[in-house]
Amino acid sequence: MKVKYQIFNTLNLVVLQFFGDWSTLATKAFVEKLITEPNFSFVEKVLIDFREVNLEPAINDIQELIDFRKNVLSKKHTIVHLVDSPTSTVGSHLYQEGLKQVGFKCSYCSTIKQALFNLGLDITTFEMEDFLKSLKYQFE
Repeated sequence: MKVKYQIFNTLNLVVLQFFGDWSTLATKAFVEKLITEPNFSFVEKVLIDFREVNLEPAINDIQELIDFRKNVLSKKHTIVHLVDSPTSTVGSHLYQEGLKQVGFKCSYCSTIKQALFNLGLDITTFEMEDFLKSLKYQFE
């Protein structure tokens, strides 16, 4: 599994894009690295693009992922998952239902336009598409 990402300070946003087959272990390692980034403390909004990852392996780890999120990331970011398949929709739904029960703000959608609305971002769909095409950092 590969993750491309970038923090956009002026938007208080981090954008993550997952590729390949899901790995819960790799995701945990990535998150632990991401939260040490100097500008991460300013992040309030998170866009996670799941359109290029197979989330089927994550379905069995939903509770583990919820517990990890609650314990490792105490800040309650606004999180939007960008999905495009039944599997990514189900995985996102189950995960987010668990987070909503403990007060996290999250949603999932299938279009960039809706993701921008859910995050309250005042940028165009084209700008976000450009961000996604040119994310600066990679974790494997």
